[in-house]
Amino acid sequence: MEQILVIGAGLAGLSCAKSLQKAGHSVLIVEKSRGVGGRVATKRLYNTCVDQGLPALEPQGECTDQLLADLMSARSLQLWTDITHQWQENYSLLPRSMGKQYSLPDGVNAIAKHLAQDLKILRQQRVEQIHYAHDNWEITCQMAEGELTQYQGKALVLAVPAPQAIPLVAPLKLPSLLTPLESIEFDPCISLMVGYTPTPQWEALPWQILTLPQSTTLQKIFYDSRKRSHPEQVVFVLHSHPDFARHYIDSDNLETVARTLLRAAQETLDLPFDSPQWQQIHRWRYARPSNNLGSAYLSTAEPLPLICCGDWCLGNSAEAALLSGYGAAQWLNTRPQLD
Repeated sequence: MEQILVIGAGLAGLSCAKSLQKAGHSVLIVEKSRGVGGRVATKRLYNTCVDQGLPALEPQGECTDQLLADLMSARSLQLWTDITHQWQENYSLLPRSMGKQYSLPDGVNAIAKHLAQDLKILRQQRVEQIHYAHDNWEITCQMAEGELTQYQGKALVLAVPAPQAIPLVAPLKLPSLLTPLESIEFDPCISLMVGYTPTPQWEALPWQILTLPQSTTLQKIFYDSRKRSHPEQVVFVLHSHPDFARHYIDSDNLETVARTLLRAAQETLDLPFDSPQWQQIHRWRYARPSNNLGSAYLSTAEPLPLICCGDWCLGNSAEAALLSGYGAAQWLNTRPQLD
């Protein structure tokens, strides 16, 4: 039996588990996906890698500064850009300074893999239920093969988006947790990855990050292949506007959704986005918290320590996720039940 169970291997769950393990606790992470990182996600496809969620890591405070320092000593972290361009109604580009955006040639998911080193993580196990039994938290998971398995611990960390925590917490009848969880809302995003043959027209583009404030279809376009060493193709990642994603998030026809996004990019920018060599689409139902808890975590000590953490506790940023994870670990380290 593990002493502490962590549900979710995003930045908050990994940073929490890392800190707890460093303090001497036995920790087990249970993750529903095949990989780690949550929205810090990189796809390997068509002989390249593409960042389909978080595009880069930005220094936003003490936690991200330390993570960047660790990555710089361990990997070939590189500056991608410190400028975003905004598309204007008069078909011009307005450059704006922003925080330095750092990328990794093998994808932003390398950040999560770095945090996951030496942690015990069970992948492709979806948590179906949590309950208190025999003086332990017990979680029931469905494995990829459909079989059910259970794990027990003296403390439980829910490092998942608040809407995903609600159905797990609701049966416990803990209003001190459930009511704040129900107050958190998320904006969805549809992410479209597309690849093209290099042409002078693509290579002449002056931007790495383009925002489209007038569009109700597209929010941002990222020139993803400019993060790679010697790219053989031109790759973009298109992020939809939240309202567009809300309308199409449950669509059965993702091919039509992709065409709509590409048509919007082509008509707005007058660039040949409509004929990619390849494309792949991903739905982020909980892409960005649109409000936040206002504190680093949400917790109860009864009947045993249970704590919820994530970027939604403090805001929409990697710094918020890391701060929340570390804060949750600090709270658990003070629990007498874990001495």
